[in-house]
Amino acid sequence: MNAMILAAGFGNRFLPHTGLMAKPALPFLNQPLISYTHYYLEQLSVDKIVVNTHHLPYTVKAAVESLKSKSPVVFTEEKPNILGSGGGIGFAKGPLENGEAFLVANGDEVLLFQHDRGFSPLVEAHKVSKPLITHLVCENPEVGKTLNGVWVDEQGWVRGYGRKAPEPGLKGFHFLGVHVMEPKVFRYIPEGESNILYDVAVRAIEAGEKIAVHVEENPQWFETGNLDSYLEATTKCLSHLVNQSVYGTGLKNILDRYQKNYHVEAAAGTQVFYSENVHVADDAAFVGSVVLGHDCHVQAASTIESSVVAAHVKVAEGQHRKNELIL
Repeated sequence: MNAMILAAGFGNRFLPHTGLMAKPALPFLNQPLISYTHYYLEQLSVDKIVVNTHHLPYTVKAAVESLKSKSPVVFTEEKPNILGSGGGIGFAKGPLENGEAFLVANGDEVLLFQHDRGFSPLVEAHKVSKPLITHLVCENPEVGKTLNGVWVDEQGWVRGYGRKAPEPGLKGFHFLGVHVMEPKVFRYIPEGESNILYDVAVRAIEAGEKIAVHVEENPQWFETGNLDSYLEATTKCLSHLVNQSVYGTGLKNILDRYQKNYHVEAAAGTQVFYSENVHVADDAAFVGSVVLGHDCHVQAASTIESSVVAAHVKVAEGQHRKNELIL
């Protein structure tokens, strides 16, 4: 099986940080966001990973190359225009298609499961009936309220997408940014920019194709769409590590694949992730959830509060940094 990581987007909700590097390259617990998807693909022993790029492509390539992937990686670069989630898949048809089903996943989110099988249950579910697409979804009470949904009939087939159900009697699920697709899907991808759900999947459903879902039970899904949600995800993930929850066990497995010599220290009201080779002055202070990237320097009389300090960054003497991603 081949796989694709979508990594071309602008990440406009995460400006100004995404003006410096593409969102999949941003650090999350001292490793690129894209690594959290890459881990599950490696776990599947996929034959090839295709990564599409557009915005600041060199930052995505550097991030992926730092992972030392066990599966071969091929990059595509969409230019002059970005092609969207549907068009990006169509543009990658050459390296992606091999006559078999393939997996597509977002490169800028963090998914944690209650099991250690990653995307395997999704792949296995798809193989049962081999619909055109099988989406990975979960239940979420906000679907149809604040979240768009994947709307499914009583037989388990997808009927549409969006904030409202396209017809009565459907159940809405939250899409987790991962799907398995049959090669036939390329017939439904138009030229140019398109969305894989609203342009491609809807077109396929109208043509009579079957699209299914695999419902994941109680996953932890962190979209990290902007700074606030990124910092909130950081806090929750650190708590999972500190509390050694079932999600923390899975997260530790991911971190262990890409890092060494990191540790988390927790005290009253504070949890700090220390990467390798961190330099911290004796009188520096930490408040809330803090991540210290590899080889960062926190100088004397400085305070880091609920923030992430990226690798190789120096926080100057006497500074108080709060609710920031410091690149």
